[in-house]
Amino acid sequence: MMRLLLLGKFGQLGWELQRALATLGEITALDYPEIDLVHAEQIRPVIRKAKPHIIVNATAYTAVDKAESEPHIAHAIQCPGGGCDC
Repeated sequence: MMRLLLLGKFGQLGWELQRALATLGEITALDYPEIDLVHAEQIRPVIRKAKPHIIVNATAYTAVDKAESEPHIAHAIQCPGGGCDC
C-alpha cells in the first residue's frame, strides 16, 4: 500500500488534497504544531516514522505583511529543511 505524508493539512489546499489523495493509499496528514517546519530538526524524525513513499508539501507562509520582518520564518516554511534555492 502506498504511504503518503501530507504537510499542511489545515490549509485550504491541504484540506482538499487530504480528501483527493485518500484513494491512493494511507495518508499521514500533519500541520503545526504537530510539525514545526521552522525547526528543520523536527522534519527528519517525522519522515522516518511515517516512512512515506510520497511527501506532499501543502504548507505556506501566509502572513505576507510579516514576511519582511520575519524572513527566516517565511523561508523555513516555504523551503522546509532548506532544500530549495529560494
